[in-house]
Amino acid sequence: MIVSAIVHQKTQYGCLAAVAAMITGEPLEVVNLAIGHDGSERPFSFLEVAAFLNSRGFHLGAYSKDIDWPLINWSLVYPALLFTVSSVVNGAHAVLWDGDKVLDPEESNAGKGLKDYNVQAIWPIAEVI
Repeated sequence: MIVSAIVHQKTQYGCLAAVAAMITGEPLEVVNLAIGHDGSERPFSFLEVAAFLNSRGFHLGAYSKDIDWPLINWSLVYPALLFTVSSVVNGAHAVLWDGDKVLDPEESNAGKGLKDYNVQAIWPIAEVI
């Protein structure tokens, strides 16, 4: 997984699809078409996006805030999908951790570092070759 550019979400609920586009390297429109909606009327479900990623050879592990944080911090040397508390809407927000920095599909969050997010769940990304 090599992310060449941040994919910005086009709709209020489009962050998870934008992260999926960054993970796979496919255009956001391809992700939306494969999943069957664009996030303009409802959020993308985790299962919709996980199924899309699986179909492209990417699989997600799981950690949660209930697990010892030193273990989670160690895991952040690898790429991961992070669920955070949204600063824009009432609910969750998805960002991509590329192993070095946060890639946030919400343009208003540009320049934020990992410590600026309230991370609720970490889903390490594995690519099956």
